[in-house]
Amino acid sequence: MPHGRQKGKGQVNVFTIASMKGGSGKSTTAFNLAAALADTRRTVLLIDLDPQANLTAWAQAPSPGDMPLEMLTGKRPLADLITDTALPGVTIAPASDSLLAAPEAMTRLRDPDGQLRDRLQDYARQADPPAFVIIDTPPGFAVLNRNALTAAQAVIVPTASEYMNLSGLVAFLRNLDRIKEHRNPALRLAGILLTRVDRRTRHAADIADLARRHFGRDVFKTEIRENVRLAECVSFGKPIFTYDPNSHGAEDYRALTRELLSRERRRA
Repeated sequence: MPHGRQKGKGQVNVFTIASMKGGSGKSTTAFNLAAALADTRRTVLLIDLDPQANLTAWAQAPSPGDMPLEMLTGKRPLADLITDTALPGVTIAPASDSLLAAPEAMTRLRDPDGQLRDRLQDYARQADPPAFVIIDTPPGFAVLNRNALTAAQAVIVPTASEYMNLSGLVAFLRNLDRIKEHRNPALRLAGILLTRVDRRTRHAADIADLARRHFGRDVFKTEIRENVRLAECVSFGKPIFTYDPNSHGAEDYRALTRELLSRERRRA
């Protein structure tokens, strides 16, 4: 851990980034939120649970082979999987396509939905855990998603400003209630994040306004505007703050980080 950064003593803040739909900005949010938190001298562990491993590629992490599945099935500790990234203060537990076998492999376990929670609890007992853990997930609500939500204290739900994404949000929140009821009563909604918002178009503006009317204060005030620089920075393996610090994308993710930390301080 770099000298002088705030160490993650005490409670570790575990946030899952999840939604029913693909293309909503989960990996973009996970990576840029981690970078922004690291800029505030907080240490961050990223956990990539998506078999597509987009977050892993973005972080330029080495291929972990079968280790992600071995970690989730209890054959390896989480610490074996964690590696550094190019971002000071940010480490990652990378993903691989071994996670495609997770649904079948994990159904044989006594508690298939609680495996990541158990690995994280073991890891947090170390002398110097991170201040924040951010978990990226595939779309949907299968066993990997349920593990991420069972392990988390809070969930951020990115939702693109399109009608089908809004209908998927309703279904996701319904399933989230089931996780809270049966698996993780302490789980809370950190916020719904409107992404790919282009208020120059009537449709996007109407969807964003509809979400705010329906979900109220559960929606972050910050909106992530449609910004080509956010798409470009992925191929360069850089957060938006490094790739184009003056872009709308950088401005929006800085604002989101400030708002998230402010919400967490008020809640505490």
